[in-house]
Amino acid sequence: MAADEAKAEAGAATRWRFSVLESCRGFLAVVVVVNHLTAATHFYAFIRNGWVAVDFFFVLSGFVIASVYEARIRSVGALGRYVVRRIGRLYPLHLVVLAVLLLIEAGKLALSDPSAFTGDNSWPAFWSSLALLNGFNAYSQSWNYPSWSVGIEFWANLVAGALILACGRWFRLGALATIAALAAFMFSDRWIDYGDAQGRMEILFNAAEYALEFFVGMLTFGAFRWARGRGIGAPPGLDLVALAITLAVFRFGDVMPALSKAAVFAAVVLILAFERGPLSWLLRRRPCLWLGTISYSIYLTHAVYVSLFSIAIYDVGAQLGLPITSPIGGENVITLGGPWVEDALALALVAVVVASSGLTYRFVEDPARRWFNRVSGGG
Repeated sequence: MAADEAKAEAGAATRWRFSVLESCRGFLAVVVVVNHLTAATHFYAFIRNGWVAVDFFFVLSGFVIASVYEARIRSVGALGRYVVRRIGRLYPLHLVVLAVLLLIEAGKLALSDPSAFTGDNSWPAFWSSLALLNGFNAYSQSWNYPSWSVGIEFWANLVAGALILACGRWFRLGALATIAALAAFMFSDRWIDYGDAQGRMEILFNAAEYALEFFVGMLTFGAFRWARGRGIGAPPGLDLVALAITLAVFRFGDVMPALSKAAVFAAVVLILAFERGPLSWLLRRRPCLWLGTISYSIYLTHAVYVSLFSIAIYDVGAQLGLPITSPIGGENVITLGGPWVEDALALALVAVVVASSGLTYRFVEDPARRWFNRVSGGG
């Protein structure tokens, strides 16, 4: 019975495939990698705001989830299968990386390192990360620090699934109401004095903003489907405009008003979803598609390699007796050797992360996803 229902769900929606958007995931993940190196490359002016790639991720993720599941979740059983699939997509690699970091801390403890299981790598932080709750509390930069956004996405996914089931054909109104509620919460400190709790509330405001972007992405898919149904598309070359807009956000993201990134990236995602123009042609090439395929592995594992590269850079600087960092824009940026050296280091880091991510995708991420899909009854 469940298998028959799963087959019915699979046939309930058009099999949308957005290759260009998939490739975008890969390039966004690479931007985050280079941003976390914090090196004064020739492209530092754009990379320094690389954190806005996460805003893009959330809008894009909401768009893709809506395209796949909006017409499929019509029963409690369908919602259960959706939850199993989301767990299978996001959790296994997270657990593997967390296990590796746990072994590293255990090794430090065995060597009597007093820093083992303290600070950002404390046990409370570990349990928070394990439950994917680290995006909602003060442990967001602990253990595998990129996972804070995965936690917000995971719980937003669950809320979205429940909303689709509860609202049915009126789902978009439900999503719009959710966006309004999240926005009201984000700005609630303008009329509510949270006092000593303001610091904790800021963390929740941040989580609410990313969740809001996810639901904006879901509404963006509705706009795309409405346009496609009426024969409306993006003219060739508009994807280059989308690229220019994206670069502008990366350059000036730190001074953009709250929620503006959600609106801008929604427009960019909508344009690229039509897959017309020279940029779209490029992003449909096999190397770009492969980068998109392994993007989750790139994003979730890169912190380990960034840490190793940073340790090596600081060791080399100390051995040579040279200054390693310089203050730029309020943060210490690696400047050892000059911008050409930093370019080479960034490219080497990306090469290592991409190569290793191909392995984690092949041996962890993809097998786990397939297994969970079979368990969910979807094959």
